[in-house]
Amino acid sequence: MSRRETSKNDRLSQWRERLQERNASGLSVCEYCSEKGISKNAYYYWQSKLRATSEEGLVPIESISSQIPNGWALCTKPVHSVDDVISPILPIEIGVSRVLVDNQTNVELLTKVCKVLVGLC
Repeated sequence: MSRRETSKNDRLSQWRERLQERNASGLSVCEYCSEKGISKNAYYYWQSKLRATSEEGLVPIESISSQIPNGWALCTKPVHSVDDVISPILPIEIGVSRVLVDNQTNVELLTKVCKVLVGLC
């Protein structure tokens, strides 16, 4: 890997951590940027860079459609959340509700949430 690629990856990693930190803090983007001395423009620039980088590694829908359980629909709408940039997400839609699941989701909690949502439909 070239020095330029290494530098770019370091910056992406640093901003990924900042976005995670902001998301976990519960602060708005304005509040977080003000507290950290970061410009909002820089924050949104790097958020869009990370989003674009994550989209490059997406798997085509056709390759996973056979893995969707019976009775579940594959959600193909774009997800616009900072979490989409940070970790791979499986969006699950039940009725008008949407649940975003990643590899750290508690399975027991997900099961309970899905049962409640199915009961509301």
